[in-house]
Amino acid sequence: MQELRRTLWALLLVAMASCASDVAIETSYDPLAVFPSQGTFAWDEDANKISDKLSQLGLADLLPPAVESALGDRGWRKTTPDTAHLLVSYHVGVSITIWAAEPGDDEHSRAMGSISVELTDPESKRRLWVGFIQAEVHPSLSQQERTARIDDAMERLFKEVPP
Repeated sequence: MQELRRTLWALLLVAMASCASDVAIETSYDPLAVFPSQGTFAWDEDANKISDKLSQLGLADLLPPAVESALGDRGWRKTTPDTAHLLVSYHVGVSITIWAAEPGDDEHSRAMGSISVELTDPESKRRLWVGFIQAEVHPSLSQQERTARIDDAMERLFKEVPP
């Protein structure tokens, strides 16, 4: 019975590890909102939040250019907050899960990072669109690998903005 339980835990961990490399993306938007095909955006600097652990990995430097590039690919251009159609903000956090297959076994851990990006109407402050990304955090990745991963995630995320 003990051997069967260890085998099942091992299979579960393998399944979790194979899913962990995926980037999960979800979005939600106000169905009454109008998203121009060639609008302008600006950063809502006061709203941006990032955890200290992820800031140490350089995400505060990688995220804004990735968002700006993804919005630029949609025909949007960056401007000042007083002339923007939309304000952009982000929140970044991390959660760490620790587990052991059996009492007394070695502990394992996994860090999951979450990014939410919001598009807000500058006048009403109403949130028009929000996108969520969740992925496993890999501190051992090089800066180039992190940049590519974030760029890809932002491209995928902003494809979900309504036309």
